[in-house]
This record gives sequence, structure tokens and C-alpha cells, in this order.
Amino acid sequence: MHLVEEQSRIDNKVTRLIELGFPELEQVYDDPTCQSALAVLRLAPTARAVARKQVATLAAANRAPGHRAVGTAKAARIQALAKDTIAPPELAPQIGFEMELLIAQHDLLEQQIVQAEARVAGLLDGELARRLQTIPGVGPAICATLIAEIGDILRFSDFDQLVAYAGVHPAEQSSGQKGANPETSWHMAKTGNAYVRAALYRMSVVGLQHNPTIKAHYARKRAQGKSKMNALGHCMKKSLAIVWASGAVITTSRRSRLSLDNGLWD
Repeated sequence: MHLVEEQSRIDNKVTRLIELGFPELEQVYDDPTCQSALAVLRLAPTARAVARKQVATLAAANRAPGHRAVGTAKAARIQALAKDTIAPPELAPQIGFEMELLIAQHDLLEQQIVQAEARVAGLLDGELARRLQTIPGVGPAICATLIAEIGDILRFSDFDQLVAYAGVHPAEQSSGQKGANPETSWHMAKTGNAYVRAALYRMSVVGLQHNPTIKAHYARKRAQGKSKMNALGHCMKKSLAIVWASGAVITTSRRSRLSLDNGLWD
């Protein structure tokens, strides 16, 4: 999970560079650091570089066993946005240089995460570990972190206690006008277990591509006017709800009945 946290920091830096060098890319990708978007940036790290590429070249990006290529339609849209970018051209050389370094760091960390997960996978056993890994977006490292840090999930009397433990509940940021502007007056508390939050972040980011429940929840929050990071925070709580349900199913034999909050999936 230390590797995951470090990769998250690198991805945040990549996102900031995209906002400078090719801000329009976020019109195509909700997560501009997803596998497909990074494949495009490896070929052309700035809008000016993308504009010079052939559509066919961009369309073939990310083509590999188990990966879906960008495709002609999306590639054409990306190139059109690049040609009409608002990015300042004088920054392109420096942004391109930094982008290449950051993506190389991302790729190295991804390789190390795969190696670490392979090792952790050999240490995992039991019905709970197997069940958690059936959730799209949960690999061995995330699974091991959740089991190690949460422990017996039924030590939390309800879902809200688990949310507070993970620190993915909202905390008021402004004073005097509670909820006046949800985008600025509230933010994630981040007062709980940092390892669980890192696992939920990774689970949510991967879930945007591979978990229909997380993807739909993200789209719903964006449609409500939430920012991308705000919507992702909601997805982290949703991911925890899925973990809660999975863990509770395994351990219900300890109790005659488990009552779940009706608002769990809101």
C-alpha cells in the first residue's frame, strides 16, 4: 500500500500537468490518469504533441493483450480538442519533459505493485479473502490491507462506525453556513485509518473502469454537480459499503441477524 500511495501522489502530479498542458483531455476521460489516457500521453505528453499525431496512431494507443485500444472515434475527438487547446504553447516543452518523467515513475511503481500483489496473493487464504477479491477493483494488496486494518468487521456496530474509522465521512470546512456550498464547505475528514483510505482510493479508481456499481455511482454524483474529486470521495464510501456487505455476509454466523442501515447505498 505504500507503493499505491506513492503512485497516487505521482498521478496527482500528472493530473496537474494535464491541467496546464492539455486541460481538454478531461473532457474525454473522467480519470485522466487511467490506463487509456496514460497510453495517449506516452505517445504525446502535451496538446501540441497530440495535435501532430495521426489519428490512427492515437487510436492504436493502449493496444495490448487484455487492454482495449483507444479507438478511432475517441482518438479523433482527442486530436480535435488538442488542435483547439487553450494550453499555453510556451510551456509545452517543459510540461512534456516533466510528464515523461512522471509517467515513467508511474509505470515503475505499477510494475512493483504487480510484484508485491503477487507475493501477497501467496499469503492470503480463507473465505473472506476469496470473497473480497471477487469485487471488481480489489486485488491481493487491497484485500490484505482491508483484512489487516479492519480486522473483525462486526466489531463495528453499524456502517457509520466503519466509515468514521476509515475517515471517509464528510467534515465541515467552512463556518457559519453549513452546507451552503457543498463543493467548498465540505471535504473528506481524513481523520481515520490512512491505510484503509489508500485501499479505498485504489479500489475506487480501478472501479471507475471495471466495477459497474462504482462507475454508476460516480456518474450519478457528477450529474448532481459534484467535482471529480468530490465524486471520487463518494465512490470511496461506496467501496467501503461493498466491503462492509461482503465482510458481514462472511461473519453473520456469529450473530443471528445483521441489520444494515437503509441509507447504506445512498
